[in-house]
Amino acid sequence: MDIYQEFQQLSTDVKKYINTVNSEEAIKNSSVLPFLKKLNYDIFNPNEVYPEFTYDFGIKSIDKVDYCILLDGKPQLIIECNAKDKKLEFHKNQLFKYFTSSSAKFAILTNGKEYQFYTDIDKQNIMDTNPFWIIDITNLKKDDFLLLEKLQKDKFDNQELFELAYNLKYQEKIIGLLKAEFDNPNDDFVKFIMTKLGIASKSKQNVGLFRKLIINSAMKLFSQSEIRESQLKIMDVTKPYQSEAVNKKHHSDNEKYMILGNERFNIQYYNEILVNTAEWLIKRGHIKAEDYPISFRKIRNLISFDKVHKNAKEFFHPKQLSNYSYIELHYSTSQIIKLSYRLLEHYGYSSDILEVKLE
Repeated sequence: MDIYQEFQQLSTDVKKYINTVNSEEAIKNSSVLPFLKKLNYDIFNPNEVYPEFTYDFGIKSIDKVDYCILLDGKPQLIIECNAKDKKLEFHKNQLFKYFTSSSAKFAILTNGKEYQFYTDIDKQNIMDTNPFWIIDITNLKKDDFLLLEKLQKDKFDNQELFELAYNLKYQEKIIGLLKAEFDNPNDDFVKFIMTKLGIASKSKQNVGLFRKLIINSAMKLFSQSEIRESQLKIMDVTKPYQSEAVNKKHHSDNEKYMILGNERFNIQYYNEILVNTAEWLIKRGHIKAEDYPISFRKIRNLISFDKVHKNAKEFFHPKQLSNYSYIELHYSTSQIIKLSYRLLEHYGYSSDILEVKLE
């Protein structure tokens, strides 16, 4: 299995155990050690995963961090574990002390469900007050895998990981600021845009009118950007699954498209209808790990993480979605459309919001 499947399996396992394990040791065995193992660390090798790593803070001040990850004999990552019923916030000072005395650049504070990731972005060699990223292992998100991939033993690079941490920390803040500004632009921002466009009159009425125009323009811009991104992802991965016969049958000079809600998607291959529908639902918070496998037939699954049908046969034409699950695309045109309707209805949407033009 790849890292996505590995961690989805861990997510499923932790969900089973998290309400029954309470002690710190149980948390380590059921979540933390499997977490490290799935990152390809040898949890039985103390030269790689050192339990109860000792720190000497001076006279009569010796303490131990739960785990220290070593590469080439040097500490890279320290991990402090806590029981599920203890708030992680109360143990941050302890981790702060370990981090300051260690040469490790990264630290994790966890209760087995929530994993908080720290480094020293604000001040070198001083652990930041707030984590640069938080992963809920029972509810993994797409961006979580950007970090998990970099944490793998064979990909661990301090500089690359630090740059990613920096980006993750400030990217969310920048997105939040931009969203707030475009949702309700203040007068200074509106006047700045008006100046850029050479509009001299900045009366109260003009500023009010232009504020609405900025909001509508931003909505249009972001909507088009999402559609383009979706189309690029679909075209790149869908093409290899089409036979030459299918290509000829479903391609013509006439424009083909689908409208889903208020979004329009140009399509070239019929199975993009199902992929676009799934991605549209994912963007709205649907198609989660707890839903798998998604199936509308006795033998075949439509969406799953392991690309396997109920009869244990692998998917014929799998396509990986943006949430790292797989969707089966081995269907006829009419079946693709029917399954798209079923998928929408499965999540409470009317099939009427989907319109398809293939001819």
